[in-house]
Amino acid sequence: MVKNYIILAHTNPTQLQRLVERLDDSNTYFYIHLDLKCDIAEYQAKIDLPNVAFLEQREKCAWGDISLVNASLNGMRAVLKDGRKGYCILISGQDYPIKSNAAIDDYLTKNDGYDFVDLKPIYKLWSNYRMRGSINFYKFDLSTQRNDLVLIPSIFCKEFWSLYTLNNVWKVLKNGGGKLTTLLKNRNFPEYLVPYVGSQWWALTIETIEKILDFLEKHKDYMQYHRYSFCADEFLFHSIINYLSETGQVKLKTNLTFVNWKDIDDTSPQIIEASYFEQLIQMPDHQLFARKFDMEVDETIFDQLDNFISQPFQPQRNNLMAKNSQERPSATIEVDFDLITVNHHTFINALDHNSTVVDLGGNRGGFSKVILGLFSCKKVIVVEGNPQLIPVIKNNVLLYEEQVEVIPALIGPAYSEKVDFHLTEDPEASLVDKSLNHTQNFIKTVSVKMITMDYIYQRTENEKIDLLKVDIEGMEWEILNKLTKADFERIDQITVEFHDFLDPTLIYKTEEVIGHLTSLGYQYIEGKYESDAKYYDTLFCKPELYAKHITSWETMKNSENTSTNEKNHGLKHKLIQREEELVKQQNHHQKEIKTIHNSLSWKVTTPLRKISSLLGFK
Repeated sequence: MVKNYIILAHTNPTQLQRLVERLDDSNTYFYIHLDLKCDIAEYQAKIDLPNVAFLEQREKCAWGDISLVNASLNGMRAVLKDGRKGYCILISGQDYPIKSNAAIDDYLTKNDGYDFVDLKPIYKLWSNYRMRGSINFYKFDLSTQRNDLVLIPSIFCKEFWSLYTLNNVWKVLKNGGGKLTTLLKNRNFPEYLVPYVGSQWWALTIETIEKILDFLEKHKDYMQYHRYSFCADEFLFHSIINYLSETGQVKLKTNLTFVNWKDIDDTSPQIIEASYFEQLIQMPDHQLFARKFDMEVDETIFDQLDNFISQPFQPQRNNLMAKNSQERPSATIEVDFDLITVNHHTFINALDHNSTVVDLGGNRGGFSKVILGLFSCKKVIVVEGNPQLIPVIKNNVLLYEEQVEVIPALIGPAYSEKVDFHLTEDPEASLVDKSLNHTQNFIKTVSVKMITMDYIYQRTENEKIDLLKVDIEGMEWEILNKLTKADFERIDQITVEFHDFLDPTLIYKTEEVIGHLTSLGYQYIEGKYESDAKYYDTLFCKPELYAKHITSWETMKNSENTSTNEKNHGLKHKLIQREEELVKQQNHHQKEIKTIHNSLSWKVTTPLRKISSLLGFK
């Protein structure tokens, strides 16, 4: 597969050289856009390969500016001018592959013809303020520094007539004026498209690149509109690609780059360091690259990835759970009559589309993903304290995002803004109490917010919790011993991984919890996951659930109903079908969104145009 990498670079020539050399093979071409503010000679001296082209037409790039789009377009046009085939892959000079070149080739070949880009309706990803600022306000840069800009509405917007806006106008005037006369016109998104947004980074077929450039040639007003857009790189291409998808001209899959966001409101991703290595090498097949790396912060992660990538590549064979693997984390599902075990957590099969599930210790999101796929639960709350795992969870539950709330925090006995959380080599084994760890090396200590069960109840709006899953590395004893009769009334089932196996002298703590929860009225059940640790998989449920679903333990075990294997297969098949249905629903919703958008656009813009006409503006 021919790969044409368009690389947007602005810093660190040695790191850029390493990126190019790592990606270089016999079917690869590089088109490097170097920020006009940089000295190109230094970069050209380090990277002197026959398949590398430094773009002659360069932009002075600024964060959130149309210059980033122009830089990408320069690369796209250069690829077409050279008559290349295959894929155009847009990456940053601070990206790095987390799969080998052979694995990248294998994935692109198996999915040949698809375009890889993240698309969401603008209202789903951006706040109302950011959405209005990007769509209807004019962006003026005060300098090329990150975030040194202002967003100013048209004089016909009520927001213009405020001291805050007039102060921003004054800043622009002091800075050279800009083209403030543009404020005499309303700024509205073109009616022939629906605004869709997503990650700046994508991989598109040459045919799709041609269609995008053809669209821009036929709609020159679209580029003119985006001249004043904030973060045009995150919705200019995406809105066109959504149009191409709706009209059946392209086929889409999720993008190929893992971006290490700590928080949805951050303006820049976190730097990936060596402590992220285990997380990176376990990424799904479709995540071929990651960002953001910085050799000046941590060079070790580059060596780790190079060693891993250099291992011989073995293509995975297709199997039942590998189907649609780019959306599904690995998970084990076992069924024993009315008991289901997912990733060593057993619970009674009493969930449905009205259920609320709370996942304390979400790890990578595998448990919650399976629960959502099997039961389409109304709400699932995932609580995870390790900041490295938050983006992984969000990626794994992406198809169900409207039903999921991911809370980056620890669960504990008392609320605290900052608690020391000790990260280990295995991200899932990180913990608060360092004395419990006897097998993992500690990487670093981070400060994490700690919440309580009362906070969880607020998030569920005090509705019943049908299933509480607990896997919190030794914090379970303190949490569960604090549950009261009121908690018993709220929570139907609790599935727990007790961590006395880390220190067998602590088994008394587990037995204290069992005694406490049974005194509240819960029925204690040994889980079905086989382990040397007696309480590794433990279930507590209300008596009425036990009576309805497990009237006799021995009768259940001796029953000759449908075999376990058949039920396992049935649930896994249901999981796959559910996700395929969601993909179809998303495509249907896109068409509905376009209809609504066109209707609202007409209702809002028509009166403003009449007023503008009366005032003499076109």
